[in-house]
Amino acid sequence: MKFSWLVVLVSVLSTPASLGFEAHLSAGLAVNIDRIAEPVVVDGVPMSMHRVTGAGVPEFARRIESLWRSQGSEVRILEQGLWTLRSRMVGARSEVIQSRTGPEGPELLWSSLDAGGPIQSAPDAGLTLPAGCMWGRGVSGQSEQHRYLQRSARCTLPIQELSRQLQRSVTKQGWRLLTTADRSLLLERPGAEGLLSLAVHDGDSATSLSWLRVERSR
Repeated sequence: MKFSWLVVLVSVLSTPASLGFEAHLSAGLAVNIDRIAEPVVVDGVPMSMHRVTGAGVPEFARRIESLWRSQGSEVRILEQGLWTLRSRMVGARSEVIQSRTGPEGPELLWSSLDAGGPIQSAPDAGLTLPAGCMWGRGVSGQSEQHRYLQRSARCTLPIQELSRQLQRSVTKQGWRLLTTADRSLLLERPGAEGLLSLAVHDGDSATSLSWLRVERSR
């Protein structure tokens, strides 16, 4: 496993996921639609995801929004960096589309999560955090070659003290510390690799922690 592969996975996990497509939405458009076949689970709730690329992405996004509005949905729109997010709720189901024009051209991610579906048990984080930290949201899934888990946490410790405590504790938990940057720790153990990222936000005395663990599938 490569560190660069971990960084790519972080960006993928920062996006939501999706359900089925209406065939007429892509009719006549220059788009490629790829369904992310591997299951993704957020806080125990399965979600599905599609990625759409091609010159027709802007019109494709417009058609989805038009469809949602024609079905009586309230569509919320948010600009976040280069991404434009559109979302709606249908009963217990949340749908989100994210679109942008990046270095490789137009791109769209369409996601859906059914909050009313059965809850799956969350995988163990594989890491015990120092006192004062509380685990939050978790995202997990599996591809043909890897299993991954990303979990967030909130810690009352200042970022420098949290980093020092983590550096001491991870080695006692069977992880080897590969590199230590200002706000991140790269870890390794047989068959697995992990990335701990720390951050502080204005007006918040707590430290935010993100844990990404990637394992080779057996």
